[in-house]
Amino acid sequence: MLTEIESFLNGGKLRRRNYQERLTHSESLRIAREHLSEKGYSLPFNNCEHFATYCATGKKKSKQVRRAIGSFVTITVFATGSFILKAITRKKQG
Repeated sequence: MLTEIESFLNGGKLRRRNYQERLTHSESLRIAREHLSEKGYSLPFNNCEHFATYCATGKKKSKQVRRAIGSFVTITVFATGSFILKAITRKKQG
């Protein structure tokens, strides 16, 4: 099924990502057509950014997911450190 770009965007903005290494246009189209009917969407492992990056570069990656995981790890480390610091302070006071 082919869709006109305006219909696909539905009033949204088209953004183009520039990759340092990129597959040829024909190779990108071949990969896209082969994988369009795949099922198994997964936000952290197989989302639309993974698909687009895979079609362009041959590698499934998502900067959005990496940023989210990095933020989660930072918050977890900070919260754990705060908890440990409070526990040590209470132990010294009591």
